[in-house]
Amino acid sequence: MTPTAQRANVRIAAMALAELARDHQIVVAHRNDPQVGLLALQGAAYDPNAPWPLDVLGAETKGMIGYLIEQELMNALPQGATAPPCLAVSRWMRTTPHSTRPANRSAQSIRKPKLPGRRTITVGPW
Repeated sequence: MTPTAQRANVRIAAMALAELARDHQIVVAHRNDPQVGLLALQGAAYDPNAPWPLDVLGAETKGMIGYLIEQELMNALPQGATAPPCLAVSRWMRTTPHSTRPANRSAQSIRKPKLPGRRTITVGPW
């Protein structure tokens, strides 16, 4: 997962969405599990004893993906097209300690990015 590949994948989706966005108001929802896994791996490589909290990693990746979607969607619209402005929104959800929601899962349970060779990587402890 590289920045170039991430942008290229978003661009493909944005080109398809641009057709809808010209005539309709649309809402785009996305997941960020592989990106959170990548940041968790990077953080563990930097300092395995000081991992970043998953909610912070999640917020960081949501913002990155939202930014790319906004940028590529606006770029995919024809020059001079009038479309409603794009807006990326990140939501925050309060959960309980016993919740099964993603905010309370351990980093070991989140999806890790697919790496060359499709090998499995275990990170932690979290």
